[in-house]
Amino acid sequence: MREATVKRMPIFSMRVFVRIFFVCFLLGLTVSLFVFGTKKKAEVKKDELYFKTFRKRAEGWIRTLGGEKAYKRVKEEFKENPNDSHGELHVFGELLYTIEGLTSFTVCDQDFGFGCYHGFMGQAIAEKGVDVAYTLDAECIKRHGPHGLGCFHGLGHGLGEYFGPNRINEQLKICKSLSWKGLYAGCQDGAIMEYHFPTSQTGIGTRQQLKIFQKDNPYDPCPTVEDMFKRACYYRLPSWWNELFHDFDKIGDLCGAVDDNTERKSCFLGIGNAFHPQYKINQSEIQVLCKTAKKYTDGAYCYAGSRWALFVLGRTDDASALCESLSEEDKVICMTKWNLIEYTE
Repeated sequence: MREATVKRMPIFSMRVFVRIFFVCFLLGLTVSLFVFGTKKKAEVKKDELYFKTFRKRAEGWIRTLGGEKAYKRVKEEFKENPNDSHGELHVFGELLYTIEGLTSFTVCDQDFGFGCYHGFMGQAIAEKGVDVAYTLDAECIKRHGPHGLGCFHGLGHGLGEYFGPNRINEQLKICKSLSWKGLYAGCQDGAIMEYHFPTSQTGIGTRQQLKIFQKDNPYDPCPTVEDMFKRACYYRLPSWWNELFHDFDKIGDLCGAVDDNTERKSCFLGIGNAFHPQYKINQSEIQVLCKTAKKYTDGAYCYAGSRWALFVLGRTDDASALCESLSEEDKVICMTKWNLIEYTE
């Protein structure tokens, strides 16, 4: 009996060993896949070295392939992450103008948030002065029609880079003389955005910064701009505040404290537009967000701003569906105040 037991022990021990080994192997494989998979998915650090390297590559592509083929090459490289590649396209646009001049304006398009246009226009205005803005404005219309707002928006950025934030009213005066005359968007929107997110020149190109918030001047520069630009200015504020605070209640309080009715409505429109992190926010999240805004007077304008943002992002079905689930009162605002191209009070 003892002998039989002794004979079975090696078999039992071997089975246990094999099972333990197999479990350990699977655990090791899982950990390895997790670690190496995490490394592969890790975000690229977009520091000065990154942009210096990209600038060198992009310049090489433009010089060897020509602007048009080089742009296709860049678009192919960043097609998997277009929402996070605006900066690279901004650099490409600068180089495109520097190497090939105004004639290559037609190479750029609306992709990557009009990044190519923004860099191109900023560099063109920096070199040729503000008069070239009228040439670029005409080219925007030629390429995208009178409602090519992203192209006009790039002009505002270019003027902002040229004049600097301390001369915002001079920029807006030029915007006033260009083709887009709407209450929102276009050149004025680009100039005000550049005020809050100024682009500084470095040894390797451009770097976007963030304007410092001052408690005694939270609506800067809106109280000081010409009346015709106040709506556009208050509309753009929440995007700046969102980058500063990431706090919806604080931003809602700031919009709710605006005295003027039209300016307060514009601010809540801007909240609806600003809270689309990575452009992935869904309809239910928008409804929760904007429902919170309703505790303030005119907070329902948040829905209209969100509908516009969804429309611009090409999510037209989501944009329409957003309004359908609202109360009759809120639905009217969502259905009639969302289109910034045709917006009227």
